[in-house]
Amino acid sequence: MKKYDLNLNYFGTHKIIAREVGKNMEVLDVGCNSGYLGRVVDKSNKLSGVDIDLKELDMARIDNGYKQVWQCDLNKDLPNTKMKYDVLVLADVLEHLINPGEVLRRLVKNNLKDKGRVIISLPNVAHGLIRWKLLWGKFEYGESGILDNSHLHLYTTNSAINLIKGSGLEAVRVIFSSDRLGWLLDKIKALGPVLGYNIILTCQKKEY
Repeated sequence: MKKYDLNLNYFGTHKIIAREVGKNMEVLDVGCNSGYLGRVVDKSNKLSGVDIDLKELDMARIDNGYKQVWQCDLNKDLPNTKMKYDVLVLADVLEHLINPGEVLRRLVKNNLKDKGRVIISLPNVAHGLIRWKLLWGKFEYGESGILDNSHLHLYTTNSAINLIKGSGLEAVRVIFSSDRLGWLLDKIKALGPVLGYNIILTCQKKEY
């Protein structure tokens, strides 16, 4: 059984990313899994995908309409394409990489149009539940979630913004996902860093 799958909650990460993608875009979904993002983005978009798992890539292409796919271990190399995209999506990917900043910098340089956008989601280690457990000396990794035992990096809002700045990007929008409390975070933005499950950043290249 897979740890993660498509989340159809309106205030969940996948639906938020789909809205941020918009319409009529050439999209490179980095760490695309089986391509489930293709089931929620507007059908006018054209998606391509990158993943380490060949079976998942076949599903992305055959079942979810991805027009091109590349098998790639991002800890070792980048996808073998120089095509420039309107949107790069890195949904719950960077925290799994040895050197996320370097991978992000190279993807932006090689595969992002000058006026393109990068949409990134990262687990929010400053979530209130994690803070509460820390008060009692608990910081325990598990099979999934914010403290997934395969996460090599942990992010707060500030460290997430520092990551993208170091990769030549700036955030034009920061959104926090939450299946249960998303409606509240949508109304009271200041609660996002404490109650948001994922940090979602829509970014563009810095203008100098």
